[in-house]
Amino acid sequence: MKLSPYCKVYKHSSQPVLFNLLTREEMWIDDELHDTLRNREFKKVNGELEKELYDSSVLVHDDFDEKQSLQKLWESETRRRDTLEVTYALTFKCNMKCSYCVQSEIKEESECTCNVFVRWLSELLKIRKPRCFHLTFFGGEPLLKKQSITTIAASINLLCKELNIEFEFGITTNGTLINPVDIIKWKSFGLKNLDVTVDGEKDTHDGKRVYKDGTGTFDDIIKNLKKLKGILPVNLICNLAPTNVSHVEYLEYLSEQTNEIEIKNIRFKPYYDKSVGGCFFGDCHIGAMEEIMSKAHSLSLPVEREFIFGPCGYFDNNFFAVSPCGDIYPCTPFFGKKEFALGTVCTDEKLEKTHSLEDNLSDECLFCSFCPVCFGGCRFVSLIEKGDVSSTSCEKRFFQSNFDNI
Repeated sequence: MKLSPYCKVYKHSSQPVLFNLLTREEMWIDDELHDTLRNREFKKVNGELEKELYDSSVLVHDDFDEKQSLQKLWESETRRRDTLEVTYALTFKCNMKCSYCVQSEIKEESECTCNVFVRWLSELLKIRKPRCFHLTFFGGEPLLKKQSITTIAASINLLCKELNIEFEFGITTNGTLINPVDIIKWKSFGLKNLDVTVDGEKDTHDGKRVYKDGTGTFDDIIKNLKKLKGILPVNLICNLAPTNVSHVEYLEYLSEQTNEIEIKNIRFKPYYDKSVGGCFFGDCHIGAMEEIMSKAHSLSLPVEREFIFGPCGYFDNNFFAVSPCGDIYPCTPFFGKKEFALGTVCTDEKLEKTHSLEDNLSDECLFCSFCPVCFGGCRFVSLIEKGDVSSTSCEKRFFQSNFDNI
């Protein structure tokens, strides 16, 4: 027997927790077992404990094939059939002018109608027949198109009931146009997630996220979030720049607001000046995220460890992103880069992403213990930084900062 190369440990309230990057399983252990595994004293492990460790893939047989295991995970996560996810950017227009916005630079001549999008999506659902379907309304600012959200959500909710598909949808919004009446109505059609971007405490947020006349948006957003208490908890998104130094103050502020704002979770998303939109934590984010997680724990705030588990959405054959004009992309950061469009909702093209594991990862990646988490990282970042989506964007040092080897 041997220890799985994908088994790591992190501390939760000072107690070690085993986490298997390949199976995504967690196991709470005591210090004694931690020391036993770290020292490879496997003879001390027997009986029910040995079986449990094998069942959880903490221990594996000597002939364990890492590459074959990765291949199975790649296939299951890029060719999965039980779940379908579509993100639809209703418009690239917005009532704000954020300093780092990339959607505002994308020029599309038209926006497709609700009927065209619903017809395409209906056919996709009938062909794929997933067990559950998740739709996200995106932008620009999707709440500029409230009637479109109502029309599409109502139609797809009805269709999914007929097809016996579990349906839920989410909205990613800047938060300035939120109205409780709309949220209550949309909940009846399946609204489950409301992602609202708040980029730090007031001064930091208002330094980046402003109305078109330059005035800050923080106060309006917070006022709207307070109106949702008891109606729908919100997911707060904070774009974490390498130079952002106000995250601790932001968490302290949110802690003070928990009686007035119902927070489901808080996510910090990385961005850089030259690669806004990618899903990539670099070395410059390590210290910030360590401080964030420590502070969040001390304040009992629900901050997520923002890992993208598994292959990038670029490879996921059950994830698609649709731009306002109806072009279909592998994921949202590629919006506007027509050479990466997979097709359009105006045609009956059969959508298939057919990427192999070995064609997209080097041997160095394949035998990295963090491979099951990132599979080479965000391919949009690879495109921006290296000019090639087949290159990798390595996050190894970031993962090492969150997990310890044993």
